[in-house]
Amino acid sequence: MGVSTLLARINAELGGEPRTWSDLTIVRNVGPLVSSTPLDGDIISNRGFNALLAVPRDGPKHFLKVRPARHEPFRREAEATTRLSQHPATNALVPHARTFIAGSARVLAEAFVNGTALDVVIRARRQKAWHMLAVEALRLAPPLWDAIAEVAAPVADTFVGQDGVLSDLALLELLGLDATASSQLARHFCAVQLPAWPQHGDFWPRNVLVVAGGWKVLDFEACGEIVLPLYDVFHMIRGCSEAASGGAGNWLELWAEAGMAARPLSASVRRLSRGLETTAMEAALVAYLVEFAARLHRRGISRERTAGRLQELRALPGLLERGVVRQILAL
Repeated sequence: MGVSTLLARINAELGGEPRTWSDLTIVRNVGPLVSSTPLDGDIISNRGFNALLAVPRDGPKHFLKVRPARHEPFRREAEATTRLSQHPATNALVPHARTFIAGSARVLAEAFVNGTALDVVIRARRQKAWHMLAVEALRLAPPLWDAIAEVAAPVADTFVGQDGVLSDLALLELLGLDATASSQLARHFCAVQLPAWPQHGDFWPRNVLVVAGGWKVLDFEACGEIVLPLYDVFHMIRGCSEAASGGAGNWLELWAEAGMAARPLSASVRRLSRGLETTAMEAALVAYLVEFAARLHRRGISRERTAGRLQELRALPGLLERGVVRQILAL
């Protein structure tokens, strides 16, 4: 596919004056295509790229994701993002989006939003009030979950299957998680049946923008793929804690040490649990940490960068035994 084909299609879909290649600012090249899908031409010669699209005469800007048209996971992401941006429950939270085919590429075009990522806001406050910022961000979860359940692929099962988490634990043992910790975590997870709730899947401070008059939620790559209850909740809280602390310390222990200051956060988690018993919330936490660590490995993240995730898992049985999780949920 040539440049002219891509630009012509962008012009036809997004309007505005004819553009040149210089109107595209590449902001991220996302690396080599893992699959063996044959591709055409030299523009979409790898997995794709992200770009900012400038419009002449100060018109609206767009953020573009460009991927091979036959890449099925991206098709699902693009269609889910587009539908969420138009859904009555989430159209104020998700930047307006559309998706279209341009030659051998699929394009997801989202309205560019001028905002500040939540983790930047938290760091600027120098550890102050991160709990309350997490609470505010978590207020976005219910409408997101409800809309995702409608627009993402239907969830086949009522409950979360145990095989996936147990398989991930076996993988993590190969990476250095000791068998005793793995066995203890499996026992906690298997103690209850968890209901299947479709999640955003990457709901953390870098994907939430603070904008004038509200919030915007980005990046629906994993939308609906993860159905572990409270996955988004734990992911957001850990992200906020690590932004405030610079990644120092175990986020669960920091949450517990905050005591009364974190009471609104704990109350928010209980509300979002939709009536889950504490034992089930503990099981959901185990499943979240296991799934996330295994996912990082499957994405090719280096062992050096995933070492902290294994350390969290090694510490988790002790925290559960000491009642730390129950303490923070009951603050």
